[in-house]
Amino acid sequence: IIHHQAVAMDIAEMYQILQAGRSLLWRLAWSGDMDQVDPALMHSTKVFCTEAALKICLTALEIFGGSGVMRELPMQKYVRDAMVFQHMDGTQQINRIKVGRILATRLNQEGRLSR
Repeated sequence: IIHHQAVAMDIAEMYQILQAGRSLLWRLAWSGDMDQVDPALMHSTKVFCTEAALKICLTALEIFGGSGVMRELPMQKYVRDAMVFQHMDGTQQINRIKVGRILATRLNQEGRLSR
């Protein structure tokens, strides 16, 4: 199925999103190990990774076509789970508001956004 150009493009995009999320998560884990957790990075990683999970699951569901929504395949459950993850530990909007507040405070105190 990956030899179909459109499907290969979808799978490539899913791979890219997955790797970007993994990189963010590894960076966050490293900062935690070093006792240098950045709250803005923490909330941003949660938002990005949960949105990435939903995007990847929805794309996979589309690749499966009509079979993707059938209970015989796990895709429909993965999509539901990914949707629920977006509401755990605050919604996407709440986490973005937190990031905005953290960055505004950091800009006022340090004169820059990143650490």
